[in-house]
Amino acid sequence: MMKYLLMSTVVALISCQDECANVVCENDGVCISGDCECPAYYDGDRCEIYNPEGVKGEETGETGEHQCDNEGK
Repeated sequence: MMKYLLMSTVVALISCQDECANVVCENDGVCISGDCECPAYYDGDRCEIYNPEGVKGEETGETGEHQCDNEGK
């Protein structure tokens, strides 16, 4: 019984770890649930990409290209 209680406590503590503990968001980005929420004009996984158009795009690869809608925006 004691072994079960100890294991349950360890599992509970591990599952309550801060998902943002090792996440560094740049340019005043804010970590929420392990992901960076970027301010206007910044994009990327860690808000490291300056985007002067201020429109968040979906990155398609390592080249930094973004997908556009049908009007080329």
